Amino acid sequence: MIAEFCKNKTKEYFQIAESNIGGLFEDSARDLLKRIQEEYGNKGLTSSMIVYSKIYLSDIVNQAPVLRKLLCEFGFGFYSFIGQAPASGGKIAVENYFIDNPNAVIMSCDKSSSYLNGYKLEYGELRPNGKADICSQTNDLMSQLSDAVNKQNGNILRNLIRTWIYIRDIDKNYKSMVSVRRENFDRWGLTSKTHYIASTGIDGCGEDPCELVGIMYLNAYGVSEEQIHFLEATSNLCATSKYGVTFERGTRVVYGDRAHYFISGTASIDANGDILYSNDVEKQFERVIENISSLLVSAGSGIDDLKYLNVYLRDFSDYSYIDKRVKELKLGIPYIILHAPVCREGWLVELEGVAINGNGNEKFLYF
Repeated sequence: MIAEFCKNKTKEYFQIAESNIGGLFEDSARDLLKRIQEEYGNKGLTSSMIVYSKIYLSDIVNQAPVLRKLLCEFGFGFYSFIGQAPASGGKIAVENYFIDNPNAVIMSCDKSSSYLNGYKLEYGELRPNGKADICSQTNDLMSQLSDAVNKQNGNILRNLIRTWIYIRDIDKNYKSMVSVRRENFDRWGLTSKTHYIASTGIDGCGEDPCELVGIMYLNAYGVSEEQIHFLEATSNLCATSKYGVTFERGTRVVYGDRAHYFISGTASIDANGDILYSNDVEKQFERVIENISSLLVSAGSGIDDLKYLNVYLRDFSDYSYIDKRVKELKLGIPYIILHAPVCREGWLVELEGVAINGNGNEKFLYF
C-alpha cells in the first residue's frame, strides 16, 4: 500500500509491503520487489525517487547477502537492513519513502541519502566499529553521529531531528545504551531544559552477531529553530526524563507548504510515567492510539494525518489481534507489524509513525 501527501510541486509517498509466507527466501524477495516496483510504477514513481528503504528481515545473517544482490538488480539506492521479523510470519518487509519534485535532487550512497531543495534532509545509517561492549559501541555511534553533523557545519542541538536505535537483546542492553546516550547528550548541550531528540529504541539486530546497537538518523539543514516544535501531551504522557531516559515524544517541523510530525516510539504509559494495563495487549494498544492522538492534536494535527505506522510486538502471537485492531482504525495507510520487544519489559506493543498535513507557514521555504 502507498500513502501520499501532495502539495505544490512536492509529492511525498510512503510504501510498505511484505512477502508472502513460506517458500525460498530468494524467490519470496524477488516476488516482493517485483510487486513493489509495479505498485510504485503505477504512481509514476521510479527508484531514483526513493529517499530511503528500510528492509526488515527474519534472518538477517543469511538473508542480507542474497538480498543485497537483488536490490542492485532492482535499482535501489540507500537502504538499511534491520533484523526484525515481520510478525505475520513472512521473511521480509520493505518500507520506502519517496519524494517527487522536478526541481529537487536526491543523492544516495551506501550509508546515507540526501534530499536537496533549499533544505537538505539527510537520512543515514551508522554501525559500530569493532566488537566491544554495548557502552563502547554506543559511544562510537554517538561520535559518528556528531561527525556526520559536523561535516555539514551543523550541530546536534540544531540539526538532528530523529533517530531510530536498534538494540540486540534490548532487555539486557537498553539501560547501558541510555546511560551512554545521556552522557553524550550532556556533552553536546542537550538537556531537559533545551530539548532531546525524537527517537525509537527497539529490539533489532544487524548482520554482525557482535553488533549490539545500530542507528538510523534524520538530519535537517537549512531549517531554523523557529520551524521546530517538540510535542507533548502532559495529560496523557509525562516527559521521558521523569523515568530516566532522554528523548522527545515527537517533533514537528514546519515548512512553507506543510508540516511533518515525527512520532517517537509510543507505548501504554500514563502521565506519571507508569505502565498501564500490564499483560493486556488489547488495552495497551488502545492507550497507545490515545497517546499518539493526543500528541498530534496538541500540535495541530490528528491521527488521520498519519502516513504510515510501524507496530512493534513483544509477543508475535499477538499478531492476529493487533492486525485486526489496526485495520479497524480505517486509516487507509501502509503499516507493518514487527516482532520486536520494546525497551521496558511490561510494554507489549509500541507504535511509531509520521504524519503530514498542510499546516505550513508561508514565511518559510517550501519543502
